[in-house]
Amino acid sequence: MLRSLLLGLTLLTFVGCSSNPNKPEETTTVLENSQAVAYDTQLGLNEKGEVVTSRKIKLADQLVGLQKEVYELEMEVYGNQELGRKGLYGILRKCLDEGDELKRLPARTILTKGEEDIRGKMVLDEDKNLVNVSEEFFLERIKRFEGYRESYLSQRDDFDERIRICNYELKKKK
Repeated sequence: MLRSLLLGLTLLTFVGCSSNPNKPEETTTVLENSQAVAYDTQLGLNEKGEVVTSRKIKLADQLVGLQKEVYELEMEVYGNQELGRKGLYGILRKCLDEGDELKRLPARTILTKGEEDIRGKMVLDEDKNLVNVSEEFFLERIKRFEGYRESYLSQRDDFDERIRICNYELKKKK
């Protein structure tokens, strides 16, 4: 009885350790008889002989692409004053200001504030350089930026609709 309990606990420990989402699993990524479908996608046979498509992208490239997309959406929605871009927020503000009555703008919801803040610890690295080191699990960062992307896409749609309505109301008054 005690032996089977210990065996069960040992198995649970191994199962728990093997399901760590922050540890990459080793697997074969090569398909038999593969053909390129796109620069990062192959069509071929997997180990079971099934026809599949397989997309293979380096984790760093995936993160860089997602972050770039999020920052571009943020600039599209809110603009960049240093570059003189008004964004949809600025276009809506201008449209509302042209009307007969003053209307309140929605609050700015800039999600990436703090992403570039210095966190972590100050260390002397192996090359004797003073550096700031911080760690974050890859999947946590990916999930956060995917949330940012979805929110900015929704905000973009909302601002597009508000601008359309504002322009319509201005045309009606003329």
